[in-house]
Amino acid sequence: MTYFLLFAAGVLAFVVSMVTAGGAALLLIPVIHWTLGLSAVAPVLTVGTMTGGISRIVMLWPHIRWDIIRCYLLGALPGAFLGGWLFSTMVQSEDYAHWLRWIVGIFLISTIFQFRFGKRKKAIAMKVSWFTPIGFVVAVVSGIIGGTGPILNPFYLNLGVIKEELVVTKSCASLLVHLTKVSAYITFGALNRELLIAGLVLGVGAVVGNLIGRRFLAGMSSQVFRQAVLFMMVLSGVLLLLD
Repeated sequence: MTYFLLFAAGVLAFVVSMVTAGGAALLLIPVIHWTLGLSAVAPVLTVGTMTGGISRIVMLWPHIRWDIIRCYLLGALPGAFLGGWLFSTMVQSEDYAHWLRWIVGIFLISTIFQFRFGKRKKAIAMKVSWFTPIGFVVAVVSGIIGGTGPILNPFYLNLGVIKEELVVTKSCASLLVHLTKVSAYITFGALNRELLIAGLVLGVGAVVGNLIGRRFLAGMSSQVFRQAVLFMMVLSGVLLLLD
C-alpha cells in the first residue's frame, strides 16, 4: 500500500508540475512524511524527483538553456553537498527546519504581488549570472527541508524563459544537484536500501506523470502557462506555511 501511494502521488504531482513548472516536491512532502516518516522526506524525495527529472530531460532535450545551467551549477553543486551534510547531521525533529519553510513560503506568496497578479511578464531585470549565488542558497535549503517548491520560477520568468524551456532547464540543472545530494545522504547514512526503493517507486510514478503532463503543456499558450506558474508559486508558499 505504501508503494502504491507513492506511485500514485508521483503521477499526480508530476502531471501538475509539468504544466506549472514546479510544485511536485511540496505536493509529495506530506505523502512521504505520512507514509515513511519525517526523516525519509529529503532522501526519498530527492531520489524520486531525480528519476522524474531524467525523463523530462530525455523528452525535452532540444529546449535546454545551457547558459543558465552553467551558472546555476557553479553555485548549486557545493550548496547541495552542504545541504545534504547539514540534513544528515542535524537532530531529526518536527520543527528542525520550520523557520526555513516559513522564509521560502513567504517569498513564494509574494510573487503574486511582484508580478501584479500575472499582469507583468517580468518583475525585475534578471541576469543569467545571478543563478550562481541563487543556486547555492536554494540547494542548501533544499538539502535540509527536502524541497523548496518552484522557488526558482520567478527568476526564470524574469529572464523570459517559459514553457518547455523552463521545465527542462530546471530539470537538467537539478539533476547533478540531486546526484550530489544522494551521494551525501549515502555517505552520511541518511539513505538506506528501503528508502532507495521507495524513492525509485516514486520516480516511476513521476515518469508516467511526465508523459501525461507533456501533452497538456504542448497545448498551453504562453500567457496561460505564466498564470499557472504564478498560481503554483502562491499555492506552494501556502502549503509550506501550513506544513
